[in-house]
Amino acid sequence: MSTFDPTQHPRGNTLTGHAGQFATKQQTGAEIDLGTELLSEITERFLNDPAPTSKMTYHGHFLCRADWGPGLAFLPADKDTTTARPEDFLVTTGGAEQFVDGEGAPRKVDTSSDDRYRFVGAVDDSPVVRLREQIWRASDESYHCQVLFDEANERIWRDLPDNRDVDSCDRKDFALTATGAGPALSIWGSNADGSRPFRILVTQDGTVHARGDGSQKQRRYEKTVADHAEDVQQLVSRIDPLLEAGQRERHLKEQLRLQTGEYYTC
Repeated sequence: MSTFDPTQHPRGNTLTGHAGQFATKQQTGAEIDLGTELLSEITERFLNDPAPTSKMTYHGHFLCRADWGPGLAFLPADKDTTTARPEDFLVTTGGAEQFVDGEGAPRKVDTSSDDRYRFVGAVDDSPVVRLREQIWRASDESYHCQVLFDEANERIWRDLPDNRDVDSCDRKDFALTATGAGPALSIWGSNADGSRPFRILVTQDGTVHARGDGSQKQRRYEKTVADHAEDVQQLVSRIDPLLEAGQRERHLKEQLRLQTGEYYTC
């Protein structure tokens, strides 16, 4: 087994638990020895009773772009805990871009490749590491909800003439907006010269509200909404899960900031 000592790596001190790209103070981090105890923890926590991995996958750049703190385990996206071996794991050490495998041997992530990874969980029960684990799970759920929302949104508007041959950032689709009755779907439009503006609003009870002077373009948008009534209803059903997941993620990150001074910016 490797005698790799994460305390010898910059910002990789398991005693202080320093983590977070913009950490302002130090807190207790992983309590296990990432060399001598790691193999038994990986085996007991993830392999003996196979644990679920994250819903979404993450590029190596995301794993390396910040110091996530020690004691968080990942697997390549093509592996799961029913087939993985200890050496397949990547475990954070408390230093950005520095990992060990499930046996404690130093590992590097090749950010030049297209390899992707899934989050598995924490390898110890220290409070701060557990909180970071909760943040990862909440962030993964928020990301998953956003993808489902975007997919339903795209199905509604992909055949709109205004969306042909345009950059993704210029596509017309529903945005979330706040109203007196709660969150709703909203889309705006106008003629190319800015004249005859209109707005279509869909509230959470499925009611469609159109405001404008009934221009040809407005009628085309209204027809798109009517022709995709089932997709619109599905998109409406995605609103609450998306907002709740985002709120939970922000709450947990704020908890971490108050406890440790760490800021997760992504």
